[in-house]
Amino acid sequence: MRLLLPLVALCTLSSVPLTADMFHIALSGTTLSGSGTFTTDGTCQMCLPGAGFLSLTINIGSDSGTHAFDINDDALGTLRLYQRPTNTLAYQGTNSETNDFLDMELNS
Repeated sequence: MRLLLPLVALCTLSSVPLTADMFHIALSGTTLSGSGTFTTDGTCQMCLPGAGFLSLTINIGSDSGTHAFDINDDALGTLRLYQRPTNTLAYQGTNSETNDFLDMELNS
């Protein structure tokens, strides 16, 4: 019986639904286009890195693949958040691989 209790607890915890959100981004312009994704914890209202904003990857032009913009190792500017109430993503960052700078704001 003692061995069964931890197993029941593990099954109970693993059945809790995940609340993370994944968003897909489509970017188009006159000279460049791209795509990306970002995730949040699913509950934050003003999502920041370390506070609900879990990941961001943006592939645009030559800043794609292993050279994509991301919040993991890029030098971030002052804007780097997702606002759930207005469905707005703001990002500023310098790509750590290419040293390119991206400043964007997306509204749905």
